Amino acid sequence: MYHKIILIDDDDATNFYHKYLIEEHQLTDDIVVVSNVDNVPDTLNALDTQSNLVPSVLLLDISMPKYTGFELLELYYKRFEALVAKGLNVIILSTSNNPADVSKASTIPIVHTMWQKPLSIERLRGLVA
Repeated sequence: MYHKIILIDDDDATNFYHKYLIEEHQLTDDIVVVSNVDNVPDTLNALDTQSNLVPSVLLLDISMPKYTGFELLELYYKRFEALVAKGLNVIILSTSNNPADVSKASTIPIVHTMWQKPLSIERLRGLVA
């Protein structure tokens, strides 16, 4: 079972589906949904207080208003980097398979991987297999 799964996505329908998928397959009892990027700093502060985040997952949407997922990673890079050191897996999510986005995600050291939406249970389970 995952310690914590954090969903950062501005789309409520996507968050609803991903949360349902996670709960239905009992991957964790601790799901944090952040649909407004202005709340990201508070979420990072809360995660900072946890000594062990293994295995925890942060699912970060690329396409959001105000900041893209890539911009959020740049803005809070040091904070994300510290959380990755504690065991957080950062996964970029996108509705497209744009080669430029895939290439960019692969150059960011703290990004575990990039997946297309919607999530599948097989991919989520594969993180802790």
